[in-house]
Formats: sequence, structure tokens, C-alpha cells
Amino acid sequence: MPSAETFSQTLSPLGERAVEGRRLPRTPIRAILSLSLAIAVSPAQASPEANVFQAFLHCNAQFFTALAQHAAQVSALRPLKRNAAGVTHLAVPNRLDEEGQTLALKPPFVVNGIAFDEFLDDITELKSRQETVHYWGFTTAEPVAKVLPLVQKLLPKTAQLTADGDTWARVDVFESGSWRNIVNHAALKGQPAHRPERVFIVQPNEDSGTRVICGLQAAPLPAAELKRLRPDL
Repeated sequence: MPSAETFSQTLSPLGERAVEGRRLPRTPIRAILSLSLAIAVSPAQASPEANVFQAFLHCNAQFFTALAQHAAQVSALRPLKRNAAGVTHLAVPNRLDEEGQTLALKPPFVVNGIAFDEFLDDITELKSRQETVHYWGFTTAEPVAKVLPLVQKLLPKTAQLTADGDTWARVDVFESGSWRNIVNHAALKGQPAHRPERVFIVQPNEDSGTRVICGLQAAPLPAAELKRLRPDL
């Protein structure tokens, strides 16, 4: 059985991961651009949806904490649930089934005038790679050119994205019990995926619009760290 590959190795000519018949999020490999002009929105000015969306951008448990804090405001017509541990989350029909991994947001999450109308929660086992991937995030009908400035505005000043055509991302690897940002993505190319990867991606959706997603992929993540990042699982 072939070994797992890093995110940069799994690029197809179309820029997408084609694994076991599935089309997985594209991941970039080009130069790093610092978001030196990133400006956080003041909580006093932000809507509950904006606060939740900004917490989501960290790709960790802050998203679920924010959902719990704003549950009364964001739960109207959107099925919020709690797991056995009491963690509040947006519940897709079935995160393990490709047909049930999306949830229409009615009304949409409106963040600075951009309406995010769908939530994705995808857990897929790639048996040929002995890898389980996790992707979660939001989609909108707006183009990347409009969504990217919003994301840049809400990201921490220290956050960095990589540009690859019309796709933008950051990637961290998990080693020695902590996450380390990879500035030079090209350094990963050709290396076996012996470390877990956490990615944050802004890219065109498959049909139209834009998706903004977090991902955990490559080597298996220790169970305790997965629970820390995704306490809803």
C-alpha cells in the first residue's frame, strides 16, 4: 500500500485532490504573503454571526465555544445540537456520508455583508492512504475576490496565507506536541506525510462562489489533540 503524501504532493493538474473517486479541497504551494493589514473587527461592532465566523477562522475549539455563547441568536432555523459532552455544534445530516455532509443555513450567516449559506462538515476515511481527513467550513455565492478581503480582515495579524492562483491557504504541521506554521510550502513537496497537517483554505467552490474551510489531514492526529480542536466529535 502506498504511503500517505503531504498536501503539496496530492495536487492534481487541476489543483484538486482526486482520491478514491472524491474531489477534495485544493491546496496551494506558492509564495507566502503576509497579511500585514489584517484588522480585527471589534466585538462591540460585530454581529453574533460575525463573532462565530471569526472564531471559526482559528480552526480549533474557539468555533464551538462561540456557537455556544451565541446559540440564542444563531439557532433560529439552523439546527444546533450538543454532543454527549455538551459541546454545541452545527449539525449536518451525516458527516460520514458524502450525501449528508452539508447543511443549508437559513437564514444565512451574514458577515460584513457577505452571506454564507451553507456549512460543510466532512469526515472521510481514505482507506488506500490509511488516512482520515476532516474538513469543516462555510460556502458563499460571492467570489473569492470579495471573500478574501473579509477573511484577511478577520484573521489575526500573525496569520499568513499562501497564494496559488485563485486559491489561498495556510498550513501548520503538528510535531513535538504543538503546531508549527510552514512558511515555505515547497519544502514539504516530495516528503512523506509523517506529520499531521492543519490547513485553512479560501478557494472557489466546485460549482460557483467560494468556500472557506479548515482541514485536518495527512498523518493521524493524536486523539487528545483531535478532541482539543474538534470537541464536537
